[in-house]
Amino acid sequence: MEFLNKIPTEVIYVSIAAIGGVARYLNHYLNEGTFAWRHLLAHLIVSSFSGYMFYLFAINILGFPDGSLALISGLGGWLGVEAMKMLETIMKEKIQTKE
Repeated sequence: MEFLNKIPTEVIYVSIAAIGGVARYLNHYLNEGTFAWRHLLAHLIVSSFSGYMFYLFAINILGFPDGSLALISGLGGWLGVEAMKMLETIMKEKIQTKE
């Protein structure tokens, strides 16, 4: 298990975000009954990106403690595009209050 110490922290959080996205897609599959590999791949890419952005936002801007970062990146992965819309809204509000 020593090899885990050599994995960059960001890779771990991106992986957690990807799992969140896959979980959301599989939940959709269980409810709707339609499965497509290309949609799963698209969910995987979007959720990895959005989960990582959620992670960076939480750690750098909101100052969340390290213990909550896995939860934040998984949530960002689950939310996918909705996570990015949420971050966009927060950032717009922060920029408007500074003006």
